Amino acid sequence: MKSETATRFSVVDALTAGLTHAAKRPILWLLPLAIDLYLWLAPGLSITALMGQFVTEWRALAARIYTPEQMAGAQEGIELLAQGAIDMSQGINLASAVTSGWMAPASAMTPIQASRHLLISDAVLAPIGLSIPVKGLGPAPWQGPAVQVGSLLGVVLFVVALWMLSHLVAALYLRAIAHTLSGPKAHGGLPMSRQPVVEDQRHLLNGWLPLAARLAVVSLFASIALFLLRLPLALVTGFALFTGSVVAEFLFMLGGAFTLWLTLWFLSSLYFVGDALAFDRQPLWPSLLQSLLMVRVNGLRTLALAAVVNLLLLGARAMWGLIGVHPAGAFFSIVANAYLATAMVMGIHFFYQHLKQEQLAQASRS
Repeated sequence: MKSETATRFSVVDALTAGLTHAAKRPILWLLPLAIDLYLWLAPGLSITALMGQFVTEWRALAARIYTPEQMAGAQEGIELLAQGAIDMSQGINLASAVTSGWMAPASAMTPIQASRHLLISDAVLAPIGLSIPVKGLGPAPWQGPAVQVGSLLGVVLFVVALWMLSHLVAALYLRAIAHTLSGPKAHGGLPMSRQPVVEDQRHLLNGWLPLAARLAVVSLFASIALFLLRLPLALVTGFALFTGSVVAEFLFMLGGAFTLWLTLWFLSSLYFVGDALAFDRQPLWPSLLQSLLMVRVNGLRTLALAAVVNLLLLGARAMWGLIGVHPAGAFFSIVANAYLATAMVMGIHFFYQHLKQEQLAQASRS
């Protein structure tokens, strides 16, 4: 009867349990809430001035390379490219790098967040131009003007520092959830001095920095692997644009479909790495292997979980954009998003625990 009940634990059951547990523990919302409030209230880090410098230098370089007649013929195209670069830079806030990372909680302030929680829409589809446009929150009336980062070295330093900070925050966030979810366990008649240490008896910061380092390695590994996976598609795309032949277009479509499938398979195989690292305190490589094997056996169920989580967060992001036009609505959206992000982390962990129990049950029967 126990195993029969366990098999009924579905994606909906896991996420419902996550929503219920997150509602009972609002203190766990504080970290994602603080990050989004910082992005909403603090001045952004802009590269518009730096992009303007690059555009000016690029125009000067083009004037030295091409003749005046050639420059006159290409002037309209040059202006369009320059204005497009300036417009693109105006939508970039370097401070949003604090929400980057594979295990970062979903943010209400970041339009594209390539994490496991938005695996399909932001990590797989958005990099190839298939993102779903959603209106963002309105700016805070108390937010000051953006701080201009005027050098390329400054951009690199800011991005690296905020990327590292994002993993420190994610590690602390996962440690807090693991510390809260674990309960006291009885271990027979052993005296207290000989009882094994369980998660709720550890200090919250115990293992925080090693966990942050492992999460950073996972994010870096995923980024490098995705770059290598998409590199053939970029070459095929360039070939198709250069030749314009039917064969090249066919190769582009075939390569695009294969790249999408391979990217989805690879990222889904990393779906439970964070749970093994943060909740089970496993080393890095065993965590990667366990997630890979678990997803290999339960591929469709994992994709169903990823799709439902992605759909819920994407729908919530669209809702935040509608009600977040005014400051009161934006503040409510940030708080509600912190609750939903926490609930999704808990729901994924409950589903992971269920899959692990199934594996243990099958191993004991065999």
